[in-house]
Amino acid sequence: MRPRRANRLAAAESPYLRQHGYDPVDWYPWGQEAFQKAKTEDKPIFLSIGYATCHWCHVMARESFADPEVASFLNRHFVAIKVDRQEFPQVDEVYMRAALALGGHGGWPLSVFCTPEGLPFFAGTYFPPKPRGGLPSFRQVLESVVAFWQSKRSELEEQREGLLSLLVPPSPAPGNLDLAALKGEALARLEAEFDEENGGFGGAPKFPLPAQLGFLLHLARQGNAKAQLMLTRSLEGMAQGGIRDALFGGFHRYSTDERWFIPHYEKMLPDNALLAQLYLEAGHLFRVTRWREVGRKTLHFLRSLFRQEESLMAWAPVDLSGIPHPFFVAGWDADTHGEEGKTFTFSLAELAEALTPEQLELLQKLSPFPWSHSPRPLALPPLDAEVARELRLPWPVAKKELTKALARLKRLAQGKGLPAVDRQAVSAWNAMAVWAFCRFLQQQKPGRALLFPVDTMLFVPLEDNDDEELSGVPSPDRAWSASVAFARYISRDTYLLSAAEALWQFRWPKPGSIPRTIVKGCPHSPETLEDLAWAAWAFLEVFLTTGASFWLSRVARLLERRVPHYRGAQGELFTTPDDQSVFPIRQRNPYDGAHPNPGAVLCRTLYRLFWLTGNETFRTWADEALAAEAQFVAASPHNATSWLLAAEEGQKTSVLVVAGSPRWASTQALIRTAHRHPHKPHMVVFLDQWPPTRHELFWLPVFQDRPAAGKEQAQAYLCRGSECFPPVSSPGELRRLLTETAGT
Repeated sequence: MRPRRANRLAAAESPYLRQHGYDPVDWYPWGQEAFQKAKTEDKPIFLSIGYATCHWCHVMARESFADPEVASFLNRHFVAIKVDRQEFPQVDEVYMRAALALGGHGGWPLSVFCTPEGLPFFAGTYFPPKPRGGLPSFRQVLESVVAFWQSKRSELEEQREGLLSLLVPPSPAPGNLDLAALKGEALARLEAEFDEENGGFGGAPKFPLPAQLGFLLHLARQGNAKAQLMLTRSLEGMAQGGIRDALFGGFHRYSTDERWFIPHYEKMLPDNALLAQLYLEAGHLFRVTRWREVGRKTLHFLRSLFRQEESLMAWAPVDLSGIPHPFFVAGWDADTHGEEGKTFTFSLAELAEALTPEQLELLQKLSPFPWSHSPRPLALPPLDAEVARELRLPWPVAKKELTKALARLKRLAQGKGLPAVDRQAVSAWNAMAVWAFCRFLQQQKPGRALLFPVDTMLFVPLEDNDDEELSGVPSPDRAWSASVAFARYISRDTYLLSAAEALWQFRWPKPGSIPRTIVKGCPHSPETLEDLAWAAWAFLEVFLTTGASFWLSRVARLLERRVPHYRGAQGELFTTPDDQSVFPIRQRNPYDGAHPNPGAVLCRTLYRLFWLTGNETFRTWADEALAAEAQFVAASPHNATSWLLAAEEGQKTSVLVVAGSPRWASTQALIRTAHRHPHKPHMVVFLDQWPPTRHELFWLPVFQDRPAAGKEQAQAYLCRGSECFPPVSSPGELRRLLTETAGT
């Protein structure tokens, strides 16, 4: 057997491109060289877009791209370009939109045929090696495209303007939103698509859709019973289905059936970060312990199994010897040794061999799905006292036996091998994880971080140890040194650094932008709107969690410098900046996808910054961006729920400021009360100086004409929009104030 020859992708930084580094296909990475070759040789372009943990990308690679005959035909007649969608999401977005407009289906691998200038004229996704299930073979597709290219070029020239329009986003005139009406319409449309039996929306395949679930959570917090019902059934359905990994923790990407039972076994960082936050918030709001436990275990999974394995790089300004990488990986593959779901599925015979009869009987009672002799995922609801009562199980004994059973099955799963890992660090996704860990700390241990206000939210223990004293922890001036010291203190035997601080330090030097991906310790691909929006949101959340005001300054500086590069003539937000173009045509994307819309996330941050800093520019930018998307939002509000949340915050953002020493019991009590109240304000801000007149944020309207309390007595100042209320100093007073003003 002859050794395989390396192609241009073998030395690529992208893990996905390297997977194709020994294909016989003469791949080019995205760039001018490939387009110039296509123009010079007058060949059409075959553009293949995927990512490292994509199951069907692997299948098509094995079946077609590794086939010498297929590769030879492809090389003779096309210029082949391979794109990692996680490296260049803007390229993926452009051609995915074009593929859908051409009448194709969305998904990956995305297969697009283009003119030498990059104009798409035919698109699809996965094509099999032989005709199957109504799909032509990949070779047949290639031959048909070649025949069309050779005989009907004139038609493409005539359709040039139409093809170009596939890449150019529409630009409707700015408008206004009727927020109350659109919230009601969005809820009605979600209700029409809601699966009343299983939760979630639509049929198979079924995705979690955290943006829509987050909107339902927001409405439920406001007392909407329909929203609460849909949210509850969805969270329960996912928690007890195979989409949730009962062994290692976390969630798979989506369910292949409508019952959440059989997942597509890939795991992605953003899905898990957003779902962890959602379960924590909902569990806190409705006092459902098992939901909080799902959120906690998901974060534990991220921290223990989704961390980068390399050591930290030499650019850090302090000694980081022995401290792991601060970032999370992008995802886990669906395949283990070429078999989808192998790690996560068990036959009845495997279970019977690994477990005691009592443990097997317990799992059969817990699972809402019948067991079979063929391999299937574990589908187990999170066990708490309420579930044990419903199943008539003795709670302490059942919990102990389930823990033992899962430990045995985890060892069995590890023996099968773990899936391959995409080790890119995607900035936006790491920022989502920062947000989730911040929310965990705010809810589970409110006030703890105020005793050590640095950027260490990823490294708080996920177990209860509130009795530990923080006295004696060093307080160095440098944020990095502080992060290292706190990480060494709080984790004791595990040295960790904050992803928030690392994201800030990893900015590209010249534009000061957030890199899209970080590979081998270096910024790699350019910033997108998603990276800027989520990094700013996470940095602001770190400020709210720690009280460290330098994070507020950082967010303001970052957005002052970067937002203008994303704004269009009417204030609309493009998905790429004007100073780091990868694709010549800039796109707009008004709708939520698998994750909340980044433009809406950015607007929420801008509105919050306005309320915190008084800088009218931030509000103007957000208002104009919202107006620019108004027609899109009005046309499909249930697909733009993130914009509805942004619009609501623009009208009335609630801010609670707690002023007092972090070591006072009264300060800690007010912080705990605020974070654990069902009507928690949008922002709970801590001022670590007393009296507050010494603090840089004292100018906030909430302080105006408000007397300061006496010595060692913290005070809470509440504003909802422009309406401010007299300060309170006891938890009982604060609870009453938050409850009484919730509807104002």
